[in-house]
Amino acid sequence: YADQIGGEFWSAGLNLGNIECRAASSAAHIYGKPTVFAEAYTSFDNFNLHPYSIKRRGEEMFCEGINQVVFHTMTCQKPSEGKPGLEYGAGTHFNPNVTWWNQAAGPWISYINRCQALLQSGLFAADVLYYNGDWAPNLVGPKHVPAGLGKGYDYDVCNEEVLLTRISVKDRKIVLPDGMSYRVLVLPNTTKMPAPVAKKLRELVQAGVTVIGPKPLTDPGLKNHPQCDEEVKKIGEELWGGKTSKGRVFDGKTEREVLLADGIQPDFEAVGANDSFIDFIHRTTPEAEVYFLANRKDRPEKVTATFRQTGRQPELWNPMTGEQRDLPQFKMENGRTSIPLEFDP
Repeated sequence: YADQIGGEFWSAGLNLGNIECRAASSAAHIYGKPTVFAEAYTSFDNFNLHPYSIKRRGEEMFCEGINQVVFHTMTCQKPSEGKPGLEYGAGTHFNPNVTWWNQAAGPWISYINRCQALLQSGLFAADVLYYNGDWAPNLVGPKHVPAGLGKGYDYDVCNEEVLLTRISVKDRKIVLPDGMSYRVLVLPNTTKMPAPVAKKLRELVQAGVTVIGPKPLTDPGLKNHPQCDEEVKKIGEELWGGKTSKGRVFDGKTEREVLLADGIQPDFEAVGANDSFIDFIHRTTPEAEVYFLANRKDRPEKVTATFRQTGRQPELWNPMTGEQRDLPQFKMENGRTSIPLEFDP
């Protein structure tokens, strides 16, 4: 797994549905790793689970950024053990002894492979990069809707190392050597900032980057103290005081307010019932813009799905069957495409 980064998710049995899967996918994106694997479908409810009962959790993790399933577990069986055989204590029962194997294993694995094939293509698409700081404890947490960002946008999280060594600027966007790009950089909600980070921020803003967050006042460490505090404060006053040429620094505005003011509409929106929840993840390739959509409610849904794409024929690729077809009903307006879609529970 030298070229991969991974997380873990459970199907049932414990409240361990998502163990740092978003942290793993962000790490893969910012370090240029193509696949994000996960120990998948782990459970103490070994013999009661089946593909339909755990499919929803898998789709949730696909939207977290996982794109390679590592089943946990296929236990080695002797024929003399009979059926349903034996299973490791914390592993979903996944082997030819399970009652649904002959009917469902093949279609389910084909479905997962179709999803993974597209989710491993191109690059993850996100508008916002959050700098998470470098103190302890410091967890990324599951994918969520950040309060300042709101629905419809996606994000990555980066650490100090990536901020200092891998980030550059092109056309006012934050770019990474492997092709990832972001429109804005958001700082943690603190006035403490390491002096090297403050220096890098000054470089980025002078090159045209948009930064959102509070003005730094002090360095959290003691290296070169108290000169480090003086340097951080000076850079903060320079950048937050508007003394820059190309970039912008905002304190008191949310990510969503800045993006909308720049004419950047949400990447994906689904309008249906008031409490409908259609999750998504977006991959961009030279040939196509790939959106994976998942209904997170246990009921049918009819929605109008709007994508920040225009000038292309929308296609529906059904991962359950492999069917690919043009969608005849769609409307292109103001740089976005709206499509009526129906989802099973």
